[in-house]
Amino acid sequence: MLHIPKASSLLTSTFLLFVALPAMAGEFNVPVNTSRKITWRVYLYEDCKSMGEAVIRITLPPTHGRTEIKRGTDHTNFQEPNPRVVCNTRSVPSIQVWYIPEKDYTGPDEVSMEILSPDGKLTKQDISILVR
Repeated sequence: MLHIPKASSLLTSTFLLFVALPAMAGEFNVPVNTSRKITWRVYLYEDCKSMGEAVIRITLPPTHGRTEIKRGTDHTNFQEPNPRVVCNTRSVPSIQVWYIPEKDYTGPDEVSMEILSPDGKLTKQDISILVR
């Protein structure tokens, strides 16, 4: 069933959706012959309850490895003045993307994905990977 908020609750409904993202900058380093979590998503209400999980679709798979999408738990990294900063003290359900390089491969790789949030927002993410 589709829920359409009343005009008076539209601002509140929009404000309640926040995502906690891992810090991602530049290349993501992965040790040779080791799998690593390369990104994750968490969508929380202000009371730290989950809004549901994202749907992640790999749009460009890595050339020298593979990805796995898993359910797990993570700690958020909300900053003041976000009221969700209290959520940082506990593990919350997450959806994760793991990268597994080919055996003995070293060098660059990349993966691209689309992330569909529980409220239907679509974002794209490209991750550069360096296997060392």
